[in-house]
Amino acid sequence: MLCHFADRFPGVVADFLERSRNLGRRFREDSVTDLMMANLVILGGSRVIVEFPNEPVTGADMQWDFVNRDDHTFYRLLIQAKRLYCDGNDWRQHNYRHLRHKVGSGFQADLLCHTAYNASVAGTPTYPLYIFYNPQSTCQSAAGDGYDDVRGVNVADGYDVRDLAIRRNRRLSALLTLFHPLSLLFCPSPFFAVQFFNFVARTVYLTMGVDASGRMSLGFEMPPRPIDIHDRLRVIRGADDTKMPRYRPSPFGQEASRPPDLPPVATSIPDDVQVRIDRVRSAAPFDEAVLPLDRWRVTFISSNPRPSEEGLRPPPPR
Repeated sequence: MLCHFADRFPGVVADFLERSRNLGRRFREDSVTDLMMANLVILGGSRVIVEFPNEPVTGADMQWDFVNRDDHTFYRLLIQAKRLYCDGNDWRQHNYRHLRHKVGSGFQADLLCHTAYNASVAGTPTYPLYIFYNPQSTCQSAAGDGYDDVRGVNVADGYDVRDLAIRRNRRLSALLTLFHPLSLLFCPSPFFAVQFFNFVARTVYLTMGVDASGRMSLGFEMPPRPIDIHDRLRVIRGADDTKMPRYRPSPFGQEASRPPDLPPVATSIPDDVQVRIDRVRSAAPFDEAVLPLDRWRVTFISSNPRPSEEGLRPPPPR
């Protein structure tokens, strides 16, 4: 379900932002983020916990926590959203006007990276990402010139985006080389087979797809595991041990350094995350006074495939 969402939702966003251009009002990125969260609430079932921010601050719009309940691994993404403004006819000059947004005496991009870095140093693996929302006309213009990576929703490395932001470079032409599709994070989803007796015991989402072994199977999709997110971040970073290190201005008090190493997957679930999961499972009410939220918080709960779950598979080809 999440993979299908990640594949289809960017088109919805592109159309939504395009239509808003004729309404006399330019919807901000928080409108699109709200739309995304609403879809996750509907599609996620018991595997996706979505919580609304009651004390919003700038620095990150979303916190995505990935939990594997079987091996207790954990990974976190801090995500800042920005929408594209289409000023002029040249799509290359369209820009993310608020990319250099200031928070106090510093920049929002710095705060995002600082927060993620400090959390990782403290033992909670956290990585900063930007998520960009783009209207349909810009996507089509870029594709017409051979740049089909511009979609209604793109994700990019937070450290790379920060470096462009501090150099006052907000144009689409400068940022598009960093773009990846949203589906990179959610597809392919781990696929879990089910047997008929499970239908009576519980409700599952059934679909025909490819399981973890690459075989077609009747079963249901799981959210990506923490290790999956870690591996997909390597793609977003362009991580390759054969490449020369990338040197750039650092947000951490040094004049120049390579970006921080990709934090390893944690082997335990943070206490506050486990409390959150237990609270939802027990249907306990959300107490704003005790648990204030300053951003959208989403918890994706996965598990490992069971060797015994052979499910229903077509016979092997002869």
